[in-house]
Amino acid sequence: MTQPDQLVQWPAIIKLHADDELIFISDAAQFASKATQQLTHVQTQDRLIDSCGAIYSISSGQAPELVCTGISVSLHDVEVLLRLHLSSAGNCCVSKFHADSIQTAFMHVFA
Repeated sequence: MTQPDQLVQWPAIIKLHADDELIFISDAAQFASKATQQLTHVQTQDRLIDSCGAIYSISSGQAPELVCTGISVSLHDVEVLLRLHLSSAGNCCVSKFHADSIQTAFMHVFA
């Protein structure tokens, strides 16, 4: 298991299983705060995706921790997730959403 502030490239998003809405996490402190408040019932399929595309599983428990999966996603894959998130929030023209990097994409959507 890893300490989230050692490997994760912040900002990051949490992709909950079977939900198009994403949770934006700006830094390790915010992850720790959200983990103790909102992530006590994570499912094994829930994932954190950092600004480099690295995927982390979220351990369930009193204080959820991140475990590096060794898998990463592309900018295209992140854009697809962000388009679904924007669409579920009622935004239109989401098919036109593009960014130069994963970090930039996160900042455009969650700024």
